[in-house]
Amino acid sequence: MLGGRRVIGILAVTVATTASMLIAGGAASAATPSAGSHLPLASRASTGAVGAPAALSRASRLHQALTRGQVGEINGSTGGGFGSGVAIQKSTTVGGTSTMVVGAPYDNSSVGAAYVYTGSGGSWTKVATLTPSDGAANDYFGYAVAIGQGDIVVGSPCHSLSANYCTGAAYVFTGSGGSWTQTAEMNDPGQAANDDFAVSLALGSGSILVGALGENSYAGAVFVYTLQGAQKAELSDPANTANDLFGTSLAASGVQLVAGAPGTAGHKGAVYYYSQVRGGWIEKATLTASNSAGCSSTCGNPNPGLIYGDYFGDSVALGRGAIAVGAPYASYPTPAPDSVGSGATYVFTGSGSTWAQKVELSDPTEDAANAASPPGCNGFSNPCNALDEFGYQVAFVGTEVVTSAPYDAQGYPNNATGAVFAYPNSGGTWSSSHSTKIVSNDGVAGDEFGSSGLVAAGGTTFAVATPYSSGGAYNGSVYFFRL
Repeated sequence: MLGGRRVIGILAVTVATTASMLIAGGAASAATPSAGSHLPLASRASTGAVGAPAALSRASRLHQALTRGQVGEINGSTGGGFGSGVAIQKSTTVGGTSTMVVGAPYDNSSVGAAYVYTGSGGSWTKVATLTPSDGAANDYFGYAVAIGQGDIVVGSPCHSLSANYCTGAAYVFTGSGGSWTQTAEMNDPGQAANDDFAVSLALGSGSILVGALGENSYAGAVFVYTLQGAQKAELSDPANTANDLFGTSLAASGVQLVAGAPGTAGHKGAVYYYSQVRGGWIEKATLTASNSAGCSSTCGNPNPGLIYGDYFGDSVALGRGAIAVGAPYASYPTPAPDSVGSGATYVFTGSGSTWAQKVELSDPTEDAANAASPPGCNGFSNPCNALDEFGYQVAFVGTEVVTSAPYDAQGYPNNATGAVFAYPNSGGTWSSSHSTKIVSNDGVAGDEFGSSGLVAAGGTTFAVATPYSSGGAYNGSVYFFRL
């Protein structure tokens, strides 16, 4: 199972996570993404809340946002889910050319494909198409991607070597520019159905990190490989508990690794920080939210996408001396049916084994709605702005924290156009007084803008993907913005 609101195939689902979903029947013939023209600047407004929400004045939560610029757009076509995975290897020289890989897991009857681009800012040129050597229908190659200097790794979480469904595989391609060759294939060591091996990927110092959230009864695992595809180690769920979903999210930088386990402790969630020591990855710290909540009988219908706890760790990002963690099902200001799934993003600062929560960023839309309307929202019949899922994706763009809310701003049921919020660092913290709401200039209902591909693209530019663009038609788009 690849968890969340959407479910692949005909799986019997026992647990859920809010990772972007693959959809049965979502594929069509092979898509050929094309570079869109540069788009004019778009202005947007935002409200924001940060820190201890109850202590903030309403004036500090409601403000006019700065203007941020959309500088480019690349579109997929024909239901390929273009943008389900996005990774960018930034140029090491000022003004140099960067390399980007974009996954389209529904292409070609969901065999999937990954597209390689070179460029910078909002201007990108497609130079190569990657496909697996042994792909089959419904493998979903391109669901997750990672890139380093001379290496691209592509996840295919439903590729199977046997009749077991969704054991998973990851493929390594080496090269540069428009020339890439498959050099290794890594298959799920456990070969159990629904292991979802390669549902998440990261590249560390000389290592490929592969998440398998379904491993060991959904306790989850992270497997470590050399760049040549040889298995080095398995990082097991530290809590060693079924349904922890360890490995749902991964972020690596040099000798640092962060892995999310959003199912831990009744879906409260946890994040684990590792350092690479003498070639091995050693757990150094456990991060949890100061106000985390798990699921109870009041959380909603226990079906896929409706099991609520906070899901802290559903998304993670590494910055300089900082870690951002998304908890897309968290509630503001306290766990309650009126705000279930509004979402939160937490930022921790520190190093090594010492990390402390610096700030909590809460869904600005939910904050404003609760301030403006009287009590009385009740579960799913009148949920206010529940299910914005703020914190679904997180990233650092320089020192700025960027987080998405793909279901902003109509609640549940909703039109799910989606939005992204940016928080600048000022005086060593992140403040709602300068937060910005960012939307695409051609968004429509069902896009779920920000449901994947939120990554820094170099300097003050970042990418945001919406694999469900064209109103949920799964054509997919990747947008570029400059802060």
